[in-house]
Amino acid sequence: MLRGVRINIATSNQVAEYLRRLAPNVRGSVVDEVLEKIALATEERAKTVEIVRGRGDAPPLPDRLSWRSGHLTRSIGTDSIPSEHAWVVGSTVNYAPVHELGLTVGRAHYPQRPFLQPAADYVIEERAGEFFEKALEHLRADV
Repeated sequence: MLRGVRINIATSNQVAEYLRRLAPNVRGSVVDEVLEKIALATEERAKTVEIVRGRGDAPPLPDRLSWRSGHLTRSIGTDSIPSEHAWVVGSTVNYAPVHELGLTVGRAHYPQRPFLQPAADYVIEERAGEFFEKALEHLRADV
């Protein structure tokens, strides 16, 4: 069985496009700051928005994951390897990939109810530009 699920923020096409547009002498100083902000915002959104709270014992939603015990939410975290400019958001809980990917376990099929990818998509679409602007402002202030 799979153990956990992860997404690599830096492999997003939109983030890669931002990075390609930066001058090589600027890119290195901006990358870590922006990727860290994107990863932490993705982690926060997955925990607080993508996993629906307040449903009590209501039946599961067909396309969104519901908060039950909090174990999955608490397991979501961010790992980094700054020397490789890699920031990874994920969960080590056994059933995380079952919900993120929609898998069959034994005879039970679970529908896809992703919580990491929608969080990353939202943050990259709605907030990455802001993060790049702030990082570039920091860079200009240091020059």
